[in-house]
Amino acid sequence: MSEKDNVRIQTNQYKILIKGEKKDSKSIYLDIDGVIGDWLKRCCETLGLDPEDDETRKRLKNEDRTYSIAGVSEVEMWKKIDADGTEW
Repeated sequence: MSEKDNVRIQTNQYKILIKGEKKDSKSIYLDIDGVIGDWLKRCCETLGLDPEDDETRKRLKNEDRTYSIAGVSEVEMWKKIDADGTEW
């Protein structure tokens, strides 16, 4: 993805940047009140997946649901995220 292909959505409250990276993947960074979060990386960590592992990266490239790779339901994923509270 070239620089011109980057997607940026910004409002007074939120800024979302979608940027292509190595291995044809996309990273989504959320800026909420000046705090940047890498959704995919943190979600993987919460679900016990290593986002840098080659096999995990291959599966993430081919599957659109991180929780299915981790073998949990969407409801279970949100419970884990909620359990981490504001630290997430």
